[in-house]
Amino acid sequence: MRNKKNKYLVKFQVLTIFIVVVLHVNVSAFNGTPNVNNYPETVHQGSGQSWAATQDAQGIMYFANTSGVLEFDGKRWLLHELPGKRGSRAIRYHAQSHRIYCGSFEEFGYWHRDPYGELHYHSLSDSLSNHKMHNDEIWSIIFTENTVYFRAFATYFTYRKGVMEAATLPYACLELQHINGLLYASTVNGLYVFQNRTPIKLIGGERFTGKYCAMGLMPFDQRTMLIATREQGLYLYNGRSYTPFHTEADHIIQSSEINRAMALNDSVFILGTLLDGVVAVDRGGKMLWHVNKLNGLQNNTVLGLCSDHEGNVWCALDNGIDHIDAGSPLRFYLGTYDNVEAVYAIAKYDNKLYLGTNKGLFCSNGNRFNMVAGTQGQVWDLSVWNGQLLCGHNNGTFSVNRHGINLLSDVTGGYCIRPLPNPDGSPETLIQSTYTSLVLYKKNAQGQWRFSHIIPDFIEPIRYLEIDHLGNIWGAHLEKGFFKIRLNSAQTHIEHITRYDSIGGARAERIGIFKGSNRIIFTTSRELYTYSDISEAIIPFNKLNLQLGALKDAHRIIAAGDNRCWLARDNELALVNINADGQVDILQQIPHSALKDQVNINYECAYNNQGVDYIGLTRGFAMQKFDAAAKFTTKSTSIVLRRAEVLGEEYVTNLETNKQNVQLSAKQNNIKFTFAYPSFATNSVALWHRLDGLEQEWSPANSDFEKEYSRLPSGKYAFMLKALDTDDNILAQTQYNFTIKPAWYATGLAYLVYLLLAAGALAFSYRIWHKQLMRHQDKIMEREEKKRVEELEQKEQKIIRLKNEKLESELLYKGKELAGTTMAIIQKNNVLQELKKELQKEEAAKNIKSIIKLINKNLSSEDDWKLFQSNFDLIHDRFFRNLKKRTPTLTSHDLQLCAYLRLNLSTKEIAQLMGNSVRGVEVARYRLRKKLELPQDINLNEFMIEFKY
Repeated sequence: MRNKKNKYLVKFQVLTIFIVVVLHVNVSAFNGTPNVNNYPETVHQGSGQSWAATQDAQGIMYFANTSGVLEFDGKRWLLHELPGKRGSRAIRYHAQSHRIYCGSFEEFGYWHRDPYGELHYHSLSDSLSNHKMHNDEIWSIIFTENTVYFRAFATYFTYRKGVMEAATLPYACLELQHINGLLYASTVNGLYVFQNRTPIKLIGGERFTGKYCAMGLMPFDQRTMLIATREQGLYLYNGRSYTPFHTEADHIIQSSEINRAMALNDSVFILGTLLDGVVAVDRGGKMLWHVNKLNGLQNNTVLGLCSDHEGNVWCALDNGIDHIDAGSPLRFYLGTYDNVEAVYAIAKYDNKLYLGTNKGLFCSNGNRFNMVAGTQGQVWDLSVWNGQLLCGHNNGTFSVNRHGINLLSDVTGGYCIRPLPNPDGSPETLIQSTYTSLVLYKKNAQGQWRFSHIIPDFIEPIRYLEIDHLGNIWGAHLEKGFFKIRLNSAQTHIEHITRYDSIGGARAERIGIFKGSNRIIFTTSRELYTYSDISEAIIPFNKLNLQLGALKDAHRIIAAGDNRCWLARDNELALVNINADGQVDILQQIPHSALKDQVNINYECAYNNQGVDYIGLTRGFAMQKFDAAAKFTTKSTSIVLRRAEVLGEEYVTNLETNKQNVQLSAKQNNIKFTFAYPSFATNSVALWHRLDGLEQEWSPANSDFEKEYSRLPSGKYAFMLKALDTDDNILAQTQYNFTIKPAWYATGLAYLVYLLLAAGALAFSYRIWHKQLMRHQDKIMEREEKKRVEELEQKEQKIIRLKNEKLESELLYKGKELAGTTMAIIQKNNVLQELKKELQKEEAAKNIKSIIKLINKNLSSEDDWKLFQSNFDLIHDRFFRNLKKRTPTLTSHDLQLCAYLRLNLSTKEIAQLMGNSVRGVEVARYRLRKKLELPQDINLNEFMIEFKY
């Protein structure tokens, strides 16, 4: 009986698995996968193997790596080594203490960040007193309200209130978790729960061994635990019984060996396997996504899992670190299995999804896409009209059904199809733009669309086509300008055509045309325009431009069902709702980076069906189920100032990053800031900075998220940071305040000293100036006095000179007078001598003797000449003495001649005075010149007159 029951149980399980697989194929065919960012060993510079991950309050990620602990802030990676350069196996952030606990081989402890932003390690294993480490390797870390648990295989360690203790487990422990207030352990011998710090085997827990070993324990609700077994799927435990929890992913997880598991939130569970990557399921068992090496992961072996603040999943892999953007509503189908590449058109028809690609038309078949036979080549357009799917192809236009395709038109390049109302009310017509012509389609008797005719005399490649409420056909040229076309009533010929080569004063190139709010809207990559029926002119659509703001520069608008449409910009796609009154609601903005930068620029493709948006990419497509309550926006993340450094010539000084209004000296005026924005979702976020106190404008951060300022003057500063999304919305901002003190010579005290010194210098200068002024005045007075004295002296000297000249004149006169008198005496003597000689001849008479006696008495003696010499010397400044001194050989007769020459007497006068002939005087002059040794060019008279010895 029991064997029969087991047989039915096996059949039931097989049937269940079959149903789940079928459900998976039909229901979850195109759930898609989240975007995956890869961080290989070459990027993070650690070892290939990473074992665990965690995130701190600032958003910084940490990874237990074979080389140590890796740190990642979204921009830069850092490797922190443990003592002995051991590898790290476990890591977890503790929010209350802001510590990062980690475990290694025979080593565990925690990292803490100092005020300067640097991480420091503190060992706890060194403080063990009741246990000696022996091959103990820490594999996980668990927190309860007041205890930290470090789990090894055979031992666990507790850190409570600063005390370390070690305890052994009865069996090798594979998992340790604190769930709903209880601590559970999964061992090779089954499941245990701790009671009073003692592990007690759960009733029925022995079943979870071998292939059923519990590799993951997760809270399912407040009373239930979800158990992930190694190879036997998932189970629910409510404290009394165990119930299998079947999912659409059972065929994957049961064959891939679960190694790690975690609850992403209260309704999503993440399962990491050893063989096939990561699987996400919800509370209902639906598989949300499956990521492996084929569609994103670097490696299929998941060694650790972690969720971040943005609801994303980090995978520590056997080779590399991967980030799964699970928090984004976007999912991707990359065509890995189906050779699907660039998608230009998407449509849902007959409960199948069709993709128009650069290779051809693909149709979904279960969970895969297959190319529709005969459609090889470029597909431009897919649209459903009156229940029929039409395909605009490079080779023509086809109708598509479940049996295949039918060629409707061989006019190449079917770009766009729109319904053309008939004036007579007959069944509507379809008009199509192509590479060369406008093509019309009409229904046949069976209601099937068939080729009707080509509009003649119009050969232009029209990319976009719309019909306004007046029946005008608006067509945008592939490259330049656009047309307004009016057909005749029979729709056989063009009745009127207007070509527009410019719009808004600028040349019209690659104009997009869209019909919304019953109006024709033109996109120009600058702003939106519309057609005015009143003025019959193209005018700016001001109402729409004002509401759209920066989105008005869209180069294309794509319908997305009801009143919704996508605006295609150079860097993003924006989903907006434009109601009948022209009111705009911006629903969502998706940057190209969130779409893997795989948007087909200028050929953007978007499609909506049953609340799911599909976006064509250069490789496959993206999809999302839009939820207005959870728009695709960047979640709140803080900007982190990683480091503030003072740069010196030979040193770098770290500043406290968590302190405000840091005081710096005047020499500390070269500062470098390093910052980060730890948002790991694939959104476009730009960081801007400004130094308040120096800069007026914001500047974009460089690619390194660093900014350096040199030679800052003294003053108060605030280094300000802000994060902006693609629409310039502020996502986060922070600032760092600091003050650079003035140099000692620029302080208030220094200025007071300067003032006192200046006053002293001024007083001293005044004193010096006053002294100099007095000296200057004294000098002036001295100069004036000296000048006066000099003038007096000059006057006196002049008087003296005049007197001397007068005296000299008088002396000269007296000398001449004396000489004349002397000569007169000498002449008298000569006369008397001659008279005496004559009288002596007559000695007869007695009286004659008396006369002779009288004559002798009156004759001058030799003394007369001596007297003359003496007086002449006196008058002429010792003339004779000086002559005698100069020329000792001069005789008395020579001196007499010299005296007469000095008196400037003529030769004749001298001859008379000397009683000599003129010839005798000249001879005497010649002899005198010889004695005086005078040159021939010197006048003897002038020499005597000017002679001074």
